[in-house]
Amino acid sequence: MTIFKSNIDSTKKQAEFKTILENKTLKTGKTLSIMSTVNMTTNDKDFYGKYEKDALSITRIRRISILRLLPKLIIEFPEIEKNKKFNVKLGLFTFLLLIILCLALLSNTYELLTTGTFANDFITLLGFIGIFVGLIWIEFMVYKQKMNTY
Repeated sequence: MTIFKSNIDSTKKQAEFKTILENKTLKTGKTLSIMSTVNMTTNDKDFYGKYEKDALSITRIRRISILRLLPKLIIEFPEIEKNKKFNVKLGLFTFLLLIILCLALLSNTYELLTTGTFANDFITLLGFIGIFVGLIWIEFMVYKQKMNTY
């Protein structure tokens, strides 16, 4: 599932960018959407990466365990040799949380339409959804900032 597509504004040439990104990526054979990305070791790697079907998929290594609370995003470069475009996907648990929030929103909307009374739960749920989308946006900006520095 791809959420959206974006570009990287790096000033490096495409071949240089690919080489730098691969040097900053710790290769793994595990599925990125369910693996733990908290790594307390001190190495120069910024991402976990896996090649799947001629595409490089990466997720950010979190050095501090409190960063585990940020939603996990998986960035996929389908044709890294040709361009700097990438796709953004959610990790498994982040996707499941999004589904639960959407189902709760639908349930509260249905209750609002059938009973005609406005519940405080609806406002609280909208607040949680806003915070969740804000955290996804913050995580995405961290990815772009890291990749634009290469």
